[in-house]
Amino acid sequence: VNSWSGSLEIGVTALDPNHLDFPSSATGLKGGSWIISGCSVLRDGRSILEEYGQDLDQLGEGDRVGIQRTAGGELRLWVNGQDCGVAATGIPPRVWAVVDLYGKCTQITFCTGGKQ
Repeated sequence: VNSWSGSLEIGVTALDPNHLDFPSSATGLKGGSWIISGCSVLRDGRSILEEYGQDLDQLGEGDRVGIQRTAGGELRLWVNGQDCGVAATGIPPRVWAVVDLYGKCTQITFCTGGKQ
């Protein structure tokens, strides 16, 4: 590998952030956490799906990324308005969003609801 780029990891956790001992990376979250990193989906730090959606490590400035927990308990990733499909199922009703910046990603802007 000549260079390392990285980008962001995004997902949800059932762990209350007020009582969370944050790991060095979102992929280290345990106890009910689903994280999308690169093009892999991890549950509690273990890969449950490879080659999922768009590779988040290839995101560039201005790209838009969203994470959604549906009423049916599905976790879905959105990249630039495109639904990448179901990343995981069985997501509990009460979860918090997780975003982990690393590598070349230095800034994000949060947008709420609807199509942005």
